[in-house]
Amino acid sequence: ESFAASNRTPLLVNIAVAQQALARYVAAASTIERLLARDDIDAATFRAAEALNSELDTRIAVLDIHRSPSSSLRVDGVVSEEDRVSVNPGPHVIHVEEEGFLPHREEIEAAPGQVHRVNVTLLPRETMEIDPRRRRRRILGVVGAVVVAAVAATVLGLMLRSETADVPACPPGDLCFEVRP
Repeated sequence: ESFAASNRTPLLVNIAVAQQALARYVAAASTIERLLARDDIDAATFRAAEALNSELDTRIAVLDIHRSPSSSLRVDGVVSEEDRVSVNPGPHVIHVEEEGFLPHREEIEAAPGQVHRVNVTLLPRETMEIDPRRRRRRILGVVGAVVVAAVAATVLGLMLRSETADVPACPPGDLCFEVRP
């Protein structure tokens, strides 16, 4: 507000310094850019702006996002037309969407002064979607296989049980016959 009221160029340096102190490095760099674009900048203000700009370059992270040209990009919920986005250090969320493709969401921890390359390859929507009739058949097939396996296990268990059932021993004094093959 003070700059808007006075339109004095040196105030932009003060604003950028305050933004830097608040860790709003991207905003501070934008303020310095506005300052350097002005015609009424004196030599001392220019040197102060250049020094601050050099300091900000070591603190600002850059997301270099490689994606399809027809896709849309949002960084931290803000639409970006550029594939190279300056951000403050810390966590950031990238969303890339394109018609006919599954959306891509990625979280990036941006380090100060670093360029982070992000390659985005979108998957076609039809590779992940299943026709409802195919899905129903697939579910019925799995259920059927489980039922068949359960019945087979039960029958096999009954058969093994009857084969290994204990044969009663001949009581003492009775005449028993043993059948041998």
